[in-house]
Amino acid sequence: MKRLMTFLILGTLFFPAALRAAGEMPAPKPGMQVEILREVAIQEGGRKKPFDTFARETVRTITGREKFRGFDPIELIYSWLTQTKAWEQQPILDAGFKPLQAQVGLKATDGRVAPADLAANQEFQLFMQTVAAKQQEGASLSEIERHAASLMQRLNLFYTIASGAALTVIPQPGGHWESLEKLAERYPNLSAMQAAPTAEAKIAGAVQGSLAAYFQGDAALFGQMALMMRDLLKEQGQIAKDYPSAQDLHREIRLNTVKPLRLAWLGYALAFFVLISSLWMKGKGLYWAGMGLLAAAFGIHIYGFVLRSLISGRPPVTNMYESVIWVAFGVVLFALIFEAVYRAKIYAVAAAALATLLMVVADSVPSILDPAIDPLVPVLRSNYWLTIHVLTITLSYAAFALALGVGNVSLGYYIFKPQAKERIDRLNYFLYRSMQVGVVLLAAGTILGGVWANASWGRFWGWDPKEVWALIALLGYLAILHGRYAGWLRGFGLALGSVVAFLLVLMAWYGVNFI
Repeated sequence: MKRLMTFLILGTLFFPAALRAAGEMPAPKPGMQVEILREVAIQEGGRKKPFDTFARETVRTITGREKFRGFDPIELIYSWLTQTKAWEQQPILDAGFKPLQAQVGLKATDGRVAPADLAANQEFQLFMQTVAAKQQEGASLSEIERHAASLMQRLNLFYTIASGAALTVIPQPGGHWESLEKLAERYPNLSAMQAAPTAEAKIAGAVQGSLAAYFQGDAALFGQMALMMRDLLKEQGQIAKDYPSAQDLHREIRLNTVKPLRLAWLGYALAFFVLISSLWMKGKGLYWAGMGLLAAAFGIHIYGFVLRSLISGRPPVTNMYESVIWVAFGVVLFALIFEAVYRAKIYAVAAAALATLLMVVADSVPSILDPAIDPLVPVLRSNYWLTIHVLTITLSYAAFALALGVGNVSLGYYIFKPQAKERIDRLNYFLYRSMQVGVVLLAAGTILGGVWANASWGRFWGWDPKEVWALIALLGYLAILHGRYAGWLRGFGLALGSVVAFLLVLMAWYGVNFI
C-alpha cells in the first residue's frame, strides 16, 4: 500500500502540469519496457485492439511512418503525452503534398510540418473553412482539398493523443470505454483518489505514475507502473465483461511484429530471381529450388491471411489493401496450378514478379492502401453473397494479372526474338488459358454482385460505376477471346490485348473509386 501511495503522489505531481514541458527534439529514453503495454486493449475505430496496433496506426497516420526518429510507436505516444510542448514545435505531421504547401504557404521539413506552425497558419485555417463548408454540403472535394482535410485530421489526432482524449482504454459496462482525459478529470489529484479508493482510482494512479516515470526517465519505475496499469485495466475489463481475450491480443501483436505479408514478398522476390535464372540454366535443380521458394512464400502469405481473417472475423478482402494482397495470392495460386499441369516455368516467373510488385505496393504506400483492420459498415456485415462476390471477382483480377505477365513476356519474344515461333505459340496458349479462367470468374463475380445487391438493396442492377466498369471489363475480355476464336486476332493481337485490356481491370478495381 505504501508503494502504491508513492506512485499516486508521483502521478499527482507530474500529471498534467509537468507533462507539457517544452524543449528540443525529444529522444527515446533508454530501458523503457514499453513491451509491457503492447497487450493493453484500447477501443478505437469501432473495435477493440491491442495498444501496440493503435500506436503503430496512430504514428503512421500522423508522421507517415510506423517508426519515427528511433521511437517505438508506444514510447512515442508516451512522449507526445508527456512532452507535448516540445513536439508541437517539431515537424511531425505528414504534409508532403507540394501543391497544398504552395497553396497555403506551408514551410515543410522533409515533407512534414510542426503542429504549432500549422495551427498558426491563417491561410490554412481559412482554406479549411472552405473545405469544411463543402464537406457539410456533401460536395466532392478536389485533390488539394482532400489533402488539406487529411492534414487537419492529423493535427486534430495529435492533440487528442496529447490530451489523452483518444486513449479510450478504461473498460466500462455497456461497451463504451472511457478515455484517459475523462479519467484525469475525475481524479485530478491525490485527494480525489483517496476520497474514492475505487478500482478506477488505482488505474488513474497507475497511469499518472507511468507518465511521471517516463517523464523522469526512470525505467525501473516505469516498468512497475506499466505492469500495474496493464493488470488493473485487464481486471476492470473482466469486471465490465468487455475485454478481448489474451489469445486475440497476442494474435494481433504477432501480425504486427512478425509481418508475414512483408516476409511473403521478400520470398516472392527471391523466388523470382531463382526462377528467372532457371530459364537459362540446364537441368531442373534451379527450377525446383525456385518453386520451393515460391511455395514457401505462398505458405507465409496464407499465414498472414489467416491471421488477418481471425483478427477481423471476416475474409480480408473488404478494402483496397486487402484486395491487393488477395489478388497477389490469386496470381500465385493460379500459377502453381498451371505449373502443376503444364510445367511451363513462365507461369511461376510471371507470378513471382507480379506478386512481388503487388505486395511491395501494398506494403509501401499506407497512406493510399491503408493496412488498418476496420469493422465493416452495417450493410456489409454477415452477408454471405458479398463475401462470395468479392472473393470471386478479385480472383478474376488475379487471373487477368497473370495473363498480363505472360502477355508481356510474349510481346517481348515478338519484338526481340520473333524467330522463336514454337516458344511464342506455347506462351500464347498459356495466355489464352489464363484469360479463360479470368473471364469465367469475372462473369460469375458480376452475377454474384447482382445477387448481393438484390439481397441488400432490393435491386439486381443499378448501373452504378462499379457495376458498369465490371461489365465493361468482362465485355472487353470476351471480345478478345471471341476475336481469337473467330480468327480475327492472331498471337500478337492476343498478347497485346491481354496487356491493354488489363487497363479495364484497373479501372474497375481502383479507378472507379474516383468517379
